[in-house]
Amino acid sequence: MKVTKFALIVSSAINFILIFISIELFFEINNLFREKPELIKKITTSEISKAKIEFSNLIKKKFPIGLSEIELIQELDEQGFNPGWSYDNQHNAFFETVNIGCRSSWSIIWEVDKHGNVTEINGKYIATCL
Repeated sequence: MKVTKFALIVSSAINFILIFISIELFFEINNLFREKPELIKKITTSEISKAKIEFSNLIKKKFPIGLSEIELIQELDEQGFNPGWSYDNQHNAFFETVNIGCRSSWSIIWEVDKHGNVTEINGKYIATCL
């Protein structure tokens, strides 16, 4: 009787782990075929340190200081960026990419004034590779 309970517990645990892995793989595979935003497609280098600088410069060029936050959010949404955290007058939107060996997070962080205009904006790129 004790062996049967133990086998049932182990079997349930294994099934739970397999289901979790299957769900994770589904989302990872789905992410492989997701189209990247134009802002990310414009990156010309595959070297991570240079891509960080290039992405930040592209963001600053595309979204000038004084731009309406509403316009910024609308453009980011159209490109496929997801809303992220928001604290006080600082906000974030992000897009994640996954390939066989790397997971990358592309973030845009901005601040607004009391009129809803962008006062500061930066792009941040983080890559975690095997």
